[in-house]
Amino acid sequence: MNNSPFVERLRNRGYEVLYMEDPIDTKVVQQVKAYDGKSLTSAVILSIASLNVKGLNDGSKRISLYNWIRENNFDITFFQESHSESYLEETFRQHFFGKIIFSHGTSRKSGVMMLFKKDLENLIEDLKVDDRGRYIIVTVKVADQNLVIGNIYFPNTQKDQLNFFKKLDRVLNSIRAIKDTKIIVGGDWNIAQDPNKDMEGGRSETKKKSVQALRALADKYDLEDIWRQQNPDSRMFTFEMQCNTGLKQCRLDYFYTSCKLRDCIPKCEIVQTYLAPDHDAVVMELNI
Repeated sequence: MNNSPFVERLRNRGYEVLYMEDPIDTKVVQQVKAYDGKSLTSAVILSIASLNVKGLNDGSKRISLYNWIRENNFDITFFQESHSESYLEETFRQHFFGKIIFSHGTSRKSGVMMLFKKDLENLIEDLKVDDRGRYIIVTVKVADQNLVIGNIYFPNTQKDQLNFFKKLDRVLNSIRAIKDTKIIVGGDWNIAQDPNKDMEGGRSETKKKSVQALRALADKYDLEDIWRQQNPDSRMFTFEMQCNTGLKQCRLDYFYTSCKLRDCIPKCEIVQTYLAPDHDAVVMELNI
C-alpha cells in the first residue's frame, strides 16, 4: 500500500496519510469525519465511467471523449461500440496519455475499450479479452483489495444474450477463486430490467429470459445493480431513440457490483454527456 499511486498522489499534494488496513476501518472512516482537528477521508477513491460511444472512427469525436475523461478525472473508463479494429490501435491511442485495452469488433459494430489513467496501468494483474468485441475483464489489486473489473457490451437479441450470459459466467467463474475478490461489471447490457421503472414509450416489453439470466448471474456472484440500489424508485434512462410510436427511453447501461462493496460506493450516477448520439454515461465512485 505504501507504493500505491493513490498514496503517492496525496503525498505530492502535501496530505498526511494514515494507514487503516483492518476491514472495519472503512466503516469507521464513513462515520468519523474528523480526528484531532483534522478531517478524515478515504485516500483511495476510484472513479469509473461507462459510455456507449457508437463509433470512435471520427478523430474529433475521439479527442472530445478523451478530453471528457481528463476533465472529469476518471481513473478507468469503459467504452462500448468503439468500432475498433486492430490496425487502428495506434490511431486510437493518439491524444490519450494512459493505457488502452482493446477488444475489437469491426469498423461498423461492436468493440469495447478500457482506458486507464497513466499512473494506474501497473495495477493490472490479469486480463481476459473477448475476440468478438464484447468484453474486457481485468483483475487489479488496489490498496490490497482484489478487484475484478469488467466492461461488457451485450448483444441485442435474447437468443444471443442467453449465449453471452453463459460465456460471461464461465469467465467470472474462472476468476472468483481468487481470495476475497470483489466484482465490478458495467457497460451496455441491452436489457431493460423493469418495464415499470426502466422503460418509457414504445413497446414496454422486457426480454424476460434475459432478465431471469441476469438475476441468476447476480445471485450466483452476489452482485447488485448499484444505481438501482441507491435509487430504488427513480425513473431515469441511459438510452433513447425515435420509433413509430414516438420517443422510446430505456435504462440499458449500469454497473453490477459485489454486494460487499455497497458501503464503499458513495454514488453512482447517470450523466448526460452529449458526446454519444443515443446513450448517456454511468459514473460511479469506489472508496477503498
